[in-house]
Amino acid sequence: MTMDVRRLITIRRDLWGHRFRLTVEPASVLHPSRSFHEIADAQTAAAELSDATGWPWTDLSGEGDDA
Repeated sequence: MTMDVRRLITIRRDLWGHRFRLTVEPASVLHPSRSFHEIADAQTAAAELSDATGWPWTDLSGEGDDA
């Protein structure tokens, strides 16, 4: 897997609805030193947290949260 398809979990707050959204974004520019396993672990944790809390989880890669 190449650097440009790595993902980074970020948590964003929707200021109007006071809801939180877990987002997976390209990580190569933000954190190029992160390993693939760190990113994959973060994706898994985000999906589990989303399931437990009901917060939406958005994957901006277009691959969906099952990627």
